[in-house]
Amino acid sequence: MDRNECAGCHTLDASETDKKPVGPSAFPDEKLKGTYDAAAASTCYSCHKTLISSPFVHAPAAVWSCLRCHDREREPQYAVKKPDTKACFTCHLKYKEEWYSKKFVHGPFSIGKCSICHNPHASDSPGLERFPYTTLFYFCNKCHAK
Repeated sequence: MDRNECAGCHTLDASETDKKPVGPSAFPDEKLKGTYDAAAASTCYSCHKTLISSPFVHAPAAVWSCLRCHDREREPQYAVKKPDTKACFTCHLKYKEEWYSKKFVHGPFSIGKCSICHNPHASDSPGLERFPYTTLFYFCNKCHAK
């Protein structure tokens, strides 16, 4: 769909409310009182609300802090910095240290593509894996013979 078609009805530019810190202490007092609506404050929500329809939601997505990971200056617009790890490691620094210290580094991780295995918005699994555990073995075997 052409971006200009959407612009007639929707605000397509993310606002500063879409770049909020993820911790609860950073939200306005209304959030702590349960009256702050992060979705309503987001310009991304109206079109992208289905991204977080799974039971386990990544913290930035849960509070519609889209610009924590998406870059409004990237082409295509709002793309995530590549490799994925540039975006992921801004918050997940402990995983960077842990994974790079291992003798063998997982292939997708080693090339900076966390999103091959993990959904950065929401998932049916607590680890935000893209595939259910019942099919994960099949998916892993595409690269791993044993």
